[in-house]
Amino acid sequence: MRRVIALIGCALLGGTALASFEIPGGTRATGMAQAFGGLATDVSAAYYNPAGLYQLSLVELSTSYTRPFLGVDNLGISDQYFGIAYPFGRFGTPAITMVTTGDEIYREYDLAISYGVGVWQRGRLSLGLTGRRLSRGWSFSALHRDYRDRVRNDPLFVDGTSQTNFTLDAGILLRVTDALRIGVSSFNLLEPNLAFNRSDKDPAARRHRLGIGYEGGGYRFDLDAEYDSQSIGGSTPIRVYAGGEADFFNRRLQARGGLRDNATGDARSTHLALGFSFEFLRREWHEPGFDLLDGKEYTVVRRLRVALDTAWEYATPISEIYDPGFGAPMVGLTFLYDTSKVYQKFMNRRQLEEALKKRKEQVAFEVAESMTKHQASLLESEKQKIEASLQEKYESERKLLEKEIEERAQLQAEKEYLETEAKNQGLEQELNEQVRRLEEVIRDKNVVIQRSTRTNEALRHLVQAVGHYFAGAYDEAESECLVAIDIAPYLELSFVRLGSIYVKQGRVDEAISAWERALQIEPDNSELREWLEALKAGHR
Repeated sequence: MRRVIALIGCALLGGTALASFEIPGGTRATGMAQAFGGLATDVSAAYYNPAGLYQLSLVELSTSYTRPFLGVDNLGISDQYFGIAYPFGRFGTPAITMVTTGDEIYREYDLAISYGVGVWQRGRLSLGLTGRRLSRGWSFSALHRDYRDRVRNDPLFVDGTSQTNFTLDAGILLRVTDALRIGVSSFNLLEPNLAFNRSDKDPAARRHRLGIGYEGGGYRFDLDAEYDSQSIGGSTPIRVYAGGEADFFNRRLQARGGLRDNATGDARSTHLALGFSFEFLRREWHEPGFDLLDGKEYTVVRRLRVALDTAWEYATPISEIYDPGFGAPMVGLTFLYDTSKVYQKFMNRRQLEEALKKRKEQVAFEVAESMTKHQASLLESEKQKIEASLQEKYESERKLLEKEIEERAQLQAEKEYLETEAKNQGLEQELNEQVRRLEEVIRDKNVVIQRSTRTNEALRHLVQAVGHYFAGAYDEAESECLVAIDIAPYLELSFVRLGSIYVKQGRVDEAISAWERALQIEPDNSELREWLEALKAGHR
């Protein structure tokens, strides 16, 4: 029960962290003691000065977690923060942020949608607006039944145990110089009433902040002053924030610190803040491109950076109000991502022609790749299939050659027999005609045998070419194909394989010539004709 009383007390006391919806958003700003209204250079600007969002040039996502009252009366209160911003250049930067605080009994939610845009001198003056949905509620399911019934019957909750309302924040940021900024921001402009009982008034205090920020040489400083429109005990709460930040090791490490002072009448509370960020991941990707309209080459550069953030806040001994301080560090992650195009200088005519040729070859290569993409997973079986087919043709030609040689030997033996018989019987004149016919047949057999021998040898080189081709050794594969063509220039398979090799090497014109020669030899090869047409279309 003591825990419940402590929570209710926190919720009813004005100016406490739980009741005022002033939970700091962002580990970086917290490490600078919340002195961020003048700088406002990351996504947490949505909570300090939404006009600062326009300064962002990278897509940013930030998260944090802390247990601010760790060890105090067993309070399990935790704060979570999430924010994402996506800059659209001169069109401004929208952001979505959310802060939650509380435990399983009591919890507050602050969901904000912000937008910052430049309005003068290319963003030297920027404006920002934030719409916030504030809600808070109690959940007594975790309590003992006796306590649960007793709390529910309390007059405080006669209208329910939750409340939601809406408000607006606004900000202005002026860049006096490239290094100096002045920011003015106002929060809770609608002063939303968040009382659980409709007859009560518990408005979120309207706050106004003036900030001066400086950034240069790897250092950043900020000095803010803030006051509330609502007075407490006849005194207006005034807060002063001062913080600084420094970069080390090419911004991979950042150290920050600050001091904030809260004064309400005679009461005073001063907190010291420290923080660090370590960028443990930095990646960059490059993709070449070419703009045909402008005749310029460019490189698409994609960058990703991830940093671990930490922050601590401690009450100093000079504080006159007891404050448990922040007993545990705030820990968070920040993700930064951007995409940019880096253009080269304008090209002369020769460079433009070379770039166009390079682009055509790239397109042709992509066409060739797309033709075989569906067979990528079967590359080895494709190789074996082609080699088996060539080996089968090789064996067939070898058997044909052996048969032709055998028949030639038989014919030669028959010719010699006839000549011998003619001499023995004195019939030379009668058998001359038959001998001449046999000699013609033998000559034809010699031609067939020579062609089969060349075909057989060429196929042997093509088998070697296929092995080199699938191993990526295109120069060796080309040499084997050229040898095969030199041996048997009538063989269509040699030109088909040579064209495939040229496509892989980006030699599109030579590939087209090789495939056209193959079609002259074998016009009925419809599959090769489709490949050739696709290659020519990509080469135009």
